[in-house]
Amino acid sequence: MREEALQHAPGRPIVLLGPAPIRVRSIHGNAVAYTVTDVLVEWDGDAGYHLRWVASWLVRRCPSQERTAA
Repeated sequence: MREEALQHAPGRPIVLLGPAPIRVRSIHGNAVAYTVTDVLVEWDGDAGYHLRWVASWLVRRCPSQERTAA
């Protein structure tokens, strides 16, 4: 699924070494890759696993769960 999403990237995608915790509106997920204008976001929701390109201005970084637990 990721490979297909990367093939349909809006620009040249850069894959992150590890997923980064992010928030898009009220959804918490992980950033997997990014382009100049978009971020590839994955999350598990009520309807299952989701993977979608989202405009970068909607994405906010969140502290990782390991840092909040400490």
